[in-house]
Amino acid sequence: SLLYEKKSPNGYLFNKPGEYTIRARFSATILRENTNTEIILPPIKVTVRAPTGREAEAFALINDSDSAYRLHLMNTDVPAVVERIRRLAEQYSDTAYAPICRLYSAVARQRATPPDLDGAARDLKEFLRLYPSHGRAPEAAFMMVIVETRAERNDVARDWFFFLRDAYPGYHLIRRENRYAGLYY
Repeated sequence: SLLYEKKSPNGYLFNKPGEYTIRARFSATILRENTNTEIILPPIKVTVRAPTGREAEAFALINDSDSAYRLHLMNTDVPAVVERIRRLAEQYSDTAYAPICRLYSAVARQRATPPDLDGAARDLKEFLRLYPSHGRAPEAAFMMVIVETRAERNDVARDWFFFLRDAYPGYHLIRRENRYAGLYY
């Protein structure tokens, strides 16, 4: 997700309503291939509208540079940001901002000291229940595999792995080379 822009007053890339045109160039290697692949996308038009109603209330909780930065990187080192993001996910689960906040909450629970793996699993299950068609749903399902493996509930992790393979068969981390996926092949 493209979210953060350090020069923006509130930290968000598209910080004002309007029409934007972006161009993107990606370069990467794939796990089994040493060839560098470059993808150049044609110009993409993005229309941004100011949030209204519940969307505006939800956005008010994360309308600051700290939240934008941490959501962009899934960085969880500021407790006040984590709390606001969790509140948004719970109180405004029907808004456009809630899915990424729910995912962020799960990441924060996994990275806590000590990790709250049961809390992370609850967040991820709720994400998949509420947003099964979201673009990041496969990521949430794979995170369930990781959380359950870390919690040493390998039978449950295996079930989640097969759920992931059935529900999101094209997910890029379902490969034997992946440390967690390789455990359940």
